[in-house]
Amino acid sequence: MKFYLKQSINLFKTYLLGLLLFGILRLVYLLRFGETCIFSNYSSDLVAAFITGIRFDTQILCYALSLIFLLNFLYFIKIPKLQNFLIAFSKIYVLVIFALLTAIIIIDHQFYTYFKTHINILVFGFVEDDTSAVLASVWTDHPVIKVSIAFCIIVFILYKIVSKIYSPPNGLSKSPNTIFSVLLMLLFTGVFFLGMRGSYGPFPLQIDDSTVSENQFINSLTLNGLFTLEKAIEERNESSKPIYKADVLANSGDQSINEVMADYYCLPIDSFPSANYLDY
Repeated sequence: MKFYLKQSINLFKTYLLGLLLFGILRLVYLLRFGETCIFSNYSSDLVAAFITGIRFDTQILCYALSLIFLLNFLYFIKIPKLQNFLIAFSKIYVLVIFALLTAIIIIDHQFYTYFKTHINILVFGFVEDDTSAVLASVWTDHPVIKVSIAFCIIVFILYKIVSKIYSPPNGLSKSPNTIFSVLLMLLFTGVFFLGMRGSYGPFPLQIDDSTVSENQFINSLTLNGLFTLEKAIEERNESSKPIYKADVLANSGDQSINEVMADYYCLPIDSFPSANYLDY
């Protein structure tokens, strides 16, 4: 139990590190793209944006660290080699995941410089269009070298901190009370799954929850590129699904494809004489 609790504490420290990382990158986003007057005109909204942003960051971090959360239960198996392996794996996994998350957020920042929005479905144009031309454009339009150096510095700092978190000693000084330990385990598990859901209400965290201000930039500040990338993937998968005649009729409530076309174009139904929906 004491090894499990110790690694759960380490996981919580890792979560706090992730929140700090996301918070700093959100502040960079604000300083880079926000107008100067936004600090004086929307100071309370900015605070709300950072607080709401923690909810979105928490959801992403809980999903990203869910493997470590599950592996921590293996510490109940009293095999020293297994425990040492789990510690080493956790350190490497956290570092790789944090490096990946950082890279995506940095890409999101650069995406904003061009499209004035977070990562969305347009990002898939990178692989769908002329990739070599896109890469050439990235090289000429973005400070690739400076961004790469900044990324390497961030990863180096993360490496030092993560190594410190997952360094020995790996057990508590003394065995904790059993009942107290079980209660802590249940509490930690409940809070973790609540973080994955992002909300204690009837609905999980949604992109609509990012609205905290009448200023659209501040609303975008609450989000992170990882959350919007997830939504872009969902949108891409949805748009790639084939659309059948029966689906169109069911969604529109019309009896025929001719009625659908007439409603869509606001024309008389006899303007669409063909019964073959492929003609349209």
